Amino acid sequence: MQTLIDIPAAELERLEEICRRQRLSREEALRQAVAEYVDRHGDFAGDEAFGLWRDRGEDGLVYQQRLRAEWAA
Repeated sequence: MQTLIDIPAAELERLEEICRRQRLSREEALRQAVAEYVDRHGDFAGDEAFGLWRDRGEDGLVYQQRLRAEWAA
């Protein structure tokens, strides 16, 4: 898939220098950069929810059972 992005000139010059030294195409360098970014930032769902119930003052199971008891009434 093709994507159009705007890269500041200074960063593009640095990227070109890195690509020349590593003998990579700019496209391959950008693919690698995106893959690294996704790997680094992709697993966040569990971290956001961990400890969410901690300050509630009521056990989560007790809360669940109380809500379900309303259905039986």
